[in-house]
Amino acid sequence: MGHSIAKLMSVNTLPKAYMTVYQANQPVACVIGVLDHDYMGIYDVITGAAYRRQGIAKMMLYHLMKWAQSQGASYTYLQVGENNQAAIQLYAGLGFEEVYRYWYRVLLEK
Repeated sequence: MGHSIAKLMSVNTLPKAYMTVYQANQPVACVIGVLDHDYMGIYDVITGAAYRRQGIAKMMLYHLMKWAQSQGASYTYLQVGENNQAAIQLYAGLGFEEVYRYWYRVLLEK
């Protein structure tokens, strides 16, 4: 988990769920879900390179969405880079659709 996400999660008082999948006592995938009223945001879906395309992320997301639903959430959202085709296919298979595009701005030194 990136330093900025760790800091964000530590000060955020909204309900959260953390999920990590282990194989042979080693973490191979993880995800974070944060509830905000009727919504759950999904953050940091990470799967180790050797464990991708095995259904692990799909299983984690499915269980995370079931948890959110049991907590009263009706909607789930996430962000994904437009060049991350593997993730886009995963999310489309779970019913996610593109709602809008975003971009980051950086201040260039003069």
